Formats: sequence, structure tokens, C-alpha cells
Amino acid sequence: MVMSYGSSPAAATVPEDWRSKIVHATLTLPDGNSLLGADVLPEQFEKPQGFYVLVALRDVEQARRVFDELADGGSVRLLLDKTFWSPSFGVVVDRFGTPWEITVE
Repeated sequence: MVMSYGSSPAAATVPEDWRSKIVHATLTLPDGNSLLGADVLPEQFEKPQGFYVLVALRDVEQARRVFDELADGGSVRLLLDKTFWSPSFGVVVDRFGTPWEITVE
């Protein structure tokens, strides 16, 4: 689920060019858990740094699908590949600037 500021009750309180930004988003993971997020108002924005969101998935196919979706419009830092600790691990920064580590348990 994704809701923009422009389609929310907050539409009148944000600048015109901010109305396409996300006031709320829910990302449902394959195991049924959810990650929630939102864009902050321009005066509150700080570039994400010093962390990765780590998603541990159950199989390589899930990892590939999630990795590819996050990479669409973003940038790949480490290709999804086998490592000594995982059958599939990769690092990607999504189109919104959020850094992700995708791994298979």
C-alpha cells in the first residue's frame, strides 16, 4: 500500500511539489511481515547514512525478486551472489536512497 501526501488529509498542509511524495507505505514481505515507511517533509529530510535495512529471506528465488525490484531505478553495490555465509547475498540502494542488504537464511 502506498499513499501520497496529495491523496491524504495532509494535502493542503504540504508544498505543491511535495504532494507526490509518500506519506505512508507498507511493504509486505514473503513471510507475511511488513516494513512501514514514509517520506518526511523537506525541512526534516536528512540523507540516509550509517545503516542498511537487512532483509533475510527463505530462498534464492525470493531474494532475486526482492533484489531486482529494489534495484529498479536504484544502484547495485554488490551483485546478488553466493557467499560463505549465504547461498545468496547482495547490496542495493533503492531509487529513494535507502540502502538494503538482501540475504538468504
